[in-house]
Amino acid sequence: MDTTNMPPTYNISYTYTLLKTALQRRLSAGGLKITAEQLAVLRFLHTQKDCVSMHVISDNLFRDNSTITRLADSLEKRNLIERVSSKSDRRVINVCLSKQGREIYSKASRLAEEHVQFAMRDISEHEIEHLSNVLSKIQMNLLEE
Repeated sequence: MDTTNMPPTYNISYTYTLLKTALQRRLSAGGLKITAEQLAVLRFLHTQKDCVSMHVISDNLFRDNSTITRLADSLEKRNLIERVSSKSDRRVINVCLSKQGREIYSKASRLAEEHVQFAMRDISEHEIEHLSNVLSKIQMNLLEE
């Protein structure tokens, strides 16, 4: 499909869908039974020094709490994350990567990096920088709303 003459917002959405679908295929082909959304949760947890609440994950991934709860349930069933009670507030349940979750994340992140390299092939550093700048401006405009 040629999207050259489509509105930029359509192109952004269409590209996101293509990236997510292709990443899912790459993860499956790599033998990882994990979704792109689950990988996003694992990636976020990997960047944290300590366990974090599901509310923090929800805020950072721009997903509603029920979606994060569903993702956490499936990741916990596969022993990729652990839920622990907060030391400061027993009502709060925190989430952290398990040992198995770190191993799966390591494999998945390598596949995701290959995916990005494939998607960005034949695009110059200048074009990538320009694209990043434009997307950042759009994000800032939307965050001001």
